[in-house]
Amino acid sequence: DAAGTHRASQPGPGGGSEVVLPIDSAVPPPPGGLSSIGLNDINNGVYPVQIGVVNQSNGAFLGEPLTTYLVWVPTPSGFPKLAVSWVLPVHAAPVLTPSGEPGRLPAGTVAALAGQAEVLQAHPGEPVSVIPDPQTLVSLSAAGSSGRAALTTLAAVAAGPDQVLPSPYVALDLPAMEAAGLDGEVRTQLRAGASAMKTTLQASADPGTWAVDGPLDASTAGMLEDRGVARLVVPDGDLSPLPAGQQTTFAQPTALEPPPGGNQASPRAISVLGADTKLDHHFTNTGDQVLQADQFLAELSMIETETPSEQRGIGVLTPRSWDASTTFIATVLNGLHANPLLQPMTLDQLFASVPPATISPDGVRLFGRGVAGRQRHRGPPGGLALSVLRQRHAMVRGEPPIVAITRRQRVQ
Repeated sequence: DAAGTHRASQPGPGGGSEVVLPIDSAVPPPPGGLSSIGLNDINNGVYPVQIGVVNQSNGAFLGEPLTTYLVWVPTPSGFPKLAVSWVLPVHAAPVLTPSGEPGRLPAGTVAALAGQAEVLQAHPGEPVSVIPDPQTLVSLSAAGSSGRAALTTLAAVAAGPDQVLPSPYVALDLPAMEAAGLDGEVRTQLRAGASAMKTTLQASADPGTWAVDGPLDASTAGMLEDRGVARLVVPDGDLSPLPAGQQTTFAQPTALEPPPGGNQASPRAISVLGADTKLDHHFTNTGDQVLQADQFLAELSMIETETPSEQRGIGVLTPRSWDASTTFIATVLNGLHANPLLQPMTLDQLFASVPPATISPDGVRLFGRGVAGRQRHRGPPGGLALSVLRQRHAMVRGEPPIVAITRRQRVQ
């Protein structure tokens, strides 16, 4: 309001409220604070908030308004927080010499990787699970002083509270290689990946936990089990469907059923967590990264409010197509600090603290991508598409700009 006046909250037809704040900071805001729009100690929740500059003469927005979210938790609930395990790859597009050896990374790529490592190092209280790409690590070691400095920071991250997950030296189609009888090459790539991490980071990845966002089937999961893998994270669309009637986000580890031909009588050693792929749409390479991070945190908070009295945990597999944004990462980690609803933790911590669910007597199945060429089943796209909420909750003048919603109100 450029005139330097203010209006108190006005009730909207849908039960929301409009609050007009003056641009002139010398003019006091409306009395009553958030309580003037109905927020108090008993209506905890996540509320979309539309922010825009309005032309006082005609009431029209000047430019495109943005939609962010208010997480309202004035007093501790006493319920367990939602465990959040964020799997974050540290990788860059490979650069190879004519002989096939790792080449020198561009200076901008080195700077981006260094920035990502510095953000992680600056947030020891918000642990994540990191997958350093071994080929990227080797390329950093050949990138001069700036590359070696980035490796030093990454080594400090690996030595801290963050969990380091294993990775083969290059990305592999495990089912295809097993079907082709190339088990020996798989073992070679796994050893090469472990050796690169040890040489460049002076760290060893946890061999018992794997995050796989690539081809995998029941047989190759058995191969990983033979190598000591006891905890597995895959996209939720790679697992057998949930029972009919599931009304909330499934956010617990569960057992992986024995592979065909395996010992059906023995208990399965692998626990599996289906990472929520409906969160993928927050990882974009365009747009305001602070706003994207805020919306990501809001959706996680919505998941927590579905069944707040239950101990649950969500896994987030960062898409490898995402160009890691230090702004996004820092905003999320800052938002997780002392969060009243969300508890950041490593994958191992999640598996240890969240009770496993029993979906069927045998456990869940892997779909088996790769060998048969089956495409990933991700279900309906988008989940709660927070970035386009205005299409369904058109919070414009005359309609409520603050609306209580749940994550199950899908936006198509």
